[in-house]
This record gives sequence, C-alpha cells and structure tokens, in this order.
Amino acid sequence: MRSCPTPPTPGSGDWGGPGRCRGSPRPTRRCRSHNGWPGAPGVHPPRWPGAAAAWHYGGAAALAIVDEQRDVDPLYLRAVREEIRQGWEGDHAPRLRADGSWLTVVGHDAQLRLGADGRQWYPFRKKYGTWWPAGFPLPDVTAVLGELVAPDPD
Repeated sequence: MRSCPTPPTPGSGDWGGPGRCRGSPRPTRRCRSHNGWPGAPGVHPPRWPGAAAAWHYGGAAALAIVDEQRDVDPLYLRAVREEIRQGWEGDHAPRLRADGSWLTVVGHDAQLRLGADGRQWYPFRKKYGTWWPAGFPLPDVTAVLGELVAPDPD
C-alpha cells in the first residue's frame, strides 16, 4: 500500500508530499484527502502543478530546487560560462545572469538551475509569470541551454 508524507509547512520548500501526490497517476485516498489536495494545511494550490512537474522530471532532487537556491562558488560559475561559450554552436552564446545556483538567460523566458548535487542542470521556463520545470536534468549545461533557447518547431 502506498502512503504519502505529511503536507509541507508553509515556506519550508518541502514539496515532497504534494509533488508526489499530484504527480502520481493514481494517488491513494490518503493523498486525495490529506496531502497536497484541497483543504490540506500549509499547501498553496497554485503551486501544485509546478511541484508535480518537478517530481515528474526529477523526483525529490528536482523538488529541492523549485523554491530554493544556494550560493555557488563564483569560480565554478565562471567555468560554467566558459564551458557554454566553448561548446556553443553559432555566433554568440546567450548571455546569462547568475543568481545563486540559478542562471537566467537574458532575453528569454529560460533558466538553468543547478541541482543540489552540483552536477545536474535543470531547465525551467517562465510561464504566466512563474518559473516551471521544463524537462529532465542533464549534466551537460550546454545541452540543457541549447534545448531551452531553441526555436519551437511550430
């Protein structure tokens, strides 16, 4: 029998319960009545879809970066930018604005977030004024960035 954890406390960044429950194709009765569903204490409904998407793309590791960023060594970020510049095909690599462990692509609604393990890069896109998980993480920052800024085939 599947069980879900207790709901997160407001502001804790712990989206394990709602992320798992909302991301599950068949949530248990306990999930539906208690964890991350209408009326659950400390859960803010507008954030459920983002938590569920994060859970889908990367489980607990992805949930950990939905709201929380960390300080990253500036030398590491400089090396990441150089890696992108060297690996970029075309004239110029996109400009990036660093904010802790998040790199926002200037001029695009795209963002890269470094996972807590310091190896995986998670793509995010801004939709309706909110950052949403946009795909599975990869250790290759240039590949993640390329997918984020590529023109839509439509």
